[in-house]
Amino acid sequence: MPGADSTETGGDGEAARLGLREKIGYGVGDYGVNFHFSMTTNFLLFFYTDVFGLLPAVAGSVLLVARLSDAITDPLMGLLADRTRTRWGKLRPYLLYGAAPLGLASVLLFSVPPWSGGAKVAYAYATYILWGICFTVVTIPYSALTAAITSDAQERTQLSTYRIAFATMGGGLVAVVTPGLVGMFESPAVGFRTLMAVYSVLGTGMLWYCFATVTERVQASQAVRVGPRDILRVFRSAGPLWVLMVVFVFGSVSFTLQTGAKLYYFKYNLGREDLWPVFLLSMAIPSFLGIAAAPAVGARLGKAGGMVVCSLLTFVSGLGVYFTPYDQIGMIFFWSIVGAFGGAPIGVLTWSIIPDTVEYAEWKSGIRAEGIIYSVTGFFQKTSGALGGALSGMILAATGYVAGAAQSERALHGILSTITIVPMAFGVGAVIALLFYRIDAETHARIVAELDERRRAGDPRG
Repeated sequence: MPGADSTETGGDGEAARLGLREKIGYGVGDYGVNFHFSMTTNFLLFFYTDVFGLLPAVAGSVLLVARLSDAITDPLMGLLADRTRTRWGKLRPYLLYGAAPLGLASVLLFSVPPWSGGAKVAYAYATYILWGICFTVVTIPYSALTAAITSDAQERTQLSTYRIAFATMGGGLVAVVTPGLVGMFESPAVGFRTLMAVYSVLGTGMLWYCFATVTERVQASQAVRVGPRDILRVFRSAGPLWVLMVVFVFGSVSFTLQTGAKLYYFKYNLGREDLWPVFLLSMAIPSFLGIAAAPAVGARLGKAGGMVVCSLLTFVSGLGVYFTPYDQIGMIFFWSIVGAFGGAPIGVLTWSIIPDTVEYAEWKSGIRAEGIIYSVTGFFQKTSGALGGALSGMILAATGYVAGAAQSERALHGILSTITIVPMAFGVGAVIALLFYRIDAETHARIVAELDERRRAGDPRG
C-alpha cells in the first residue's frame, strides 16, 4: 500500500519519519512533471521562433498573455483540492487523473498546425492556455503534498531534496537529449511533436508511480469545507507566504531568463551548438552536489539564510560569464559550474520553506488550506515564468534578433545580457525580499507544537 515504507506513523502521523521508498516516489513525480516543464522552459520560446514560425515579440506575448488565465484557474484548483475528499486523500487523486490529459496537452503544444497568419497565432494561444490548465491540475496538488506528507521541517527538506534531485535528472535529460534527437527526424516540427509524445507517456507513468507510493498524513485541525471567506482569512493570515511569493517571482523570472536563452547563446554567441549537450552534462555533477548539500546548508544557515548565500554564488557566476570572451570556452564552463553548484540548493530550500507557511496560516486562522496556498505558489510560478519567457522574447526583438541568421553585435549582446545581467537584477530583488522572512526553525517548531495541542483538544484556533 502507499507509504508502507514509512518507519513511523505516530498517532496522527504528523511526525512520521519517511521511508526511502516514499521519498523516491515523491521525487519520481517531479521527474515526470519535468518532462513537461523542462520542454517548455528550455525549448518553447525557441520552438515558437525557429520552428513554429512566430516573430519573437509575438512569441513573447503568447507566453505572457496566455498565463493570465491562471489568475482564475489556479485559485479554483486550490479551492477544489481543499474541498476534495476521497479514500486516497484530497491531493493524490489529481496525479492519477490529471497526468494523461497533461501529456496530451503537451503534445498539442509542441505541434505545428497546417495554418498560417492569425489562425496559427490563435492555435499557439489556445494550446498554451490548455497546457497551463492541465499543468495546474497536476502540479498544485503535487507541490502541496510536501505539506500533507509530513509537518516535520527537516523531513520536508529531505523530501524536497529528493524532489529537486529527480526534477534535475528529468529536466536535465530532456535538455540534453532533445536537440540531438530532434535532428534525427525529417523535420524539427516532426521531431518536437514525436519526442513530446514519448516524454508524455513516460511522465504519465511516473506521476502514477508517485500517486501509488506517497501518503497524505497531515490533517486539518478539524474538517473544514473551505469557502471564499475562508480563503480571504487564510490570505490575511499568511504574511510570510506573500514575502515568499515576492521571492518566487523574482527567482522564477531569473531562472526562466537564463534557461530559455542559453540555447541561443550556444548557437549564436559561441557558434558551438554542438557543445549544448556537453555543457548540460557538465552541469550535472555540481548541481547534484549542491542538491546534496542543501539540507546541511538549511540546517546551518536556516532556509532563508541558505537561499541568500547560494544566490550570491549565482551572482558571481553571472558576472564571470558576462565578462568572459566567447572564445574562452573553458572559463565559460567554469563560471557556469559555480552557478550550477550555487543555484541547486535554492530550489530545494524554496520548496521546503513554502510548506512552513501552511502551518503558519493554520496557526493564525484555524484553517489548513494546502491547496489554496499552493495555488498561489503555482500561479506566481507560472506567471513569473511566463514573464521571464516574454521578457526574453522582447529582448530578442528589441536587439534585432533574426531566427536562423547571423546575428548583429547588438543582438548577441542582448542574448548575453538575457542569461547574465538581467537575471542577476531579478536575483537581487529575491535576496532583498528574503531579508523580510521571519519563520525560522525554532518558530516553526513552536507553531507545529501548538497546532498539535489544538488537534488533541479538538479546537482549531486554540
